Amino acid sequence: MTTGLDDAPRAVLAVTLGVASWWITEALPTPATSLPPLFSLPMTGGTDEETAAVAYANPIVFMYMGGFTIALAVQQWNLHRRIAMTIIRMVGTKGNRLVLRVILATAGLSMWISNAVTALPARLPG
Repeated sequence: MTTGLDDAPRAVLAVTLGVASWWITEALPTPATSLPPLFSLPMTGGTDEETAAVAYANPIVFMYMGGFTIALAVQQWNLHRRIAMTIIRMVGTKGNRLVLRVILATAGLSMWISNAVTALPARLPG
């Protein structure tokens, strides 16, 4: 079957399908799945090294990496539990103050951690 594509688009399609299949099946850890295009696109002739690497140097990528690092540090040292217990101690345990506790915790953490990072899944034990 002919696709009518030149070699470069065909190489990009092959790398994309390979990475997508690894991502869907979780054959590799998700962070490792993002790295093969960096070296496989230039090796297959899909693009040059600079074009393949420019997406990895985007400032937004570094912003998310920093946020993920902060979130993992908060989780590692149980800072989230300490913050929750401090808020409960300050506000009280009565049921009518439940919403206030949630608002205070959310507002406090949102000052330091990106909202997108708060959706980062917890690490599984083991």
